[in-house]
Amino acid sequence: MRSLEEDLQAAEAFHGHLCHGMVMGVRMARYACRQLGIEDPLTYRDLVVYVEMDRCASDAVAVVTGVTLGRRRLKWVDYGKLGATFVDLATGRALRVVPRPEVPHAGPEQD
Repeated sequence: MRSLEEDLQAAEAFHGHLCHGMVMGVRMARYACRQLGIEDPLTYRDLVVYVEMDRCASDAVAVVTGVTLGRRRLKWVDYGKLGATFVDLATGRALRVVPRPEVPHAGPEQD
């Protein structure tokens, strides 16, 4: 897996700017991949992600995980929430990641 800084740079290059949503999306995707035991998400083909918003964080999730709408591995469900469900088709495990409301949103220096 790339470093946090590399993922943030890749997300910024793809999206055009680095903002709170991008940082949250990168952190959410990295957390989910670690929890699911996916070491190299860019080459892992059994990951499907359901994003719940059509905002900046969705681009970040796509950049970190390598999933895209065109490959049918990125799904958009319009709940209007900052959340995503990561499904590992190989193991049958899934994880929904949302920010905890009681924790202040951390900057890019935290992983």
